[in-house]
Amino acid sequence: MDYDNKLGVYIHGKGEKRHNRQEEFHLQCSVVSWLKVQYPALKFCATLGGVRVGIGLAKKLKKQGYLKGIPDLLIVYPKMGFDGRCYIKYCGLFIEFKVNNNKLTIEQKDWQN
Repeated sequence: MDYDNKLGVYIHGKGEKRHNRQEEFHLQCSVVSWLKVQYPALKFCATLGGVRVGIGLAKKLKKQGYLKGIPDLLIVYPKMGFDGRCYIKYCGLFIEFKVNNNKLTIEQKDWQN
């Protein structure tokens, strides 16, 4: 991967993007396997992030509420309580997998806010 000073971005060589997607795929599979062993009762779900679909299915998914940028893995774990400073209420953890120098897209950054 080469850095383009004029554009201020890293330029992927031929096949590098696909290679990074495969690394993210294997990382996510490893995390899912680990979660299944360590926390067998934990509820979690992967999203379609990184999956390429045809235009017809893409339109159908959008109509059903699928949004660009949604994190790769959604872990559901309702928790309420007082941590000594304030009352905490949250419902889980969303994980976006990145490897090497991969950057978040604008849509992925929106999910962090």
